[in-house]
Formats: sequence, C-alpha cells, structure tokens
Amino acid sequence: MKPDRTTAPLGVREKMQSKEAALRTKRTECRAKARAEKVPHLKRPAYVKKCRAEAN
Repeated sequence: MKPDRTTAPLGVREKMQSKEAALRTKRTECRAKARAEKVPHLKRPAYVKKCRAEAN
C-alpha cells in the first residue's frame, strides 16, 4: 500500500529550510524597518513586499 504523503530527501529538506529561514529573517527586518518609519498599517504589506524585492 502506498503512503498518503511523501517527504523530500533530507538534503533537499535542509536546503528548503535554510532558504525559508533566510526569507523569514529578511521579512522580519523589513517589518521592523516599516514600524520604525511609522508606515501606516494598511500600507505595510506593500512596503514589506517592496523592501524584500529590493534586497534581491
């Protein structure tokens, strides 16, 4: 019987986790920057998206 789900190999999983961790830290930095610049709440998602795009 086949399993319901399959998981990625260990090396691939570790690579994905490290990539996600890097994106998470950058998002956290951008959110803190938006808060420091007192960007209005409704405009923060767009600000964070732009901030993350500039980093790449």
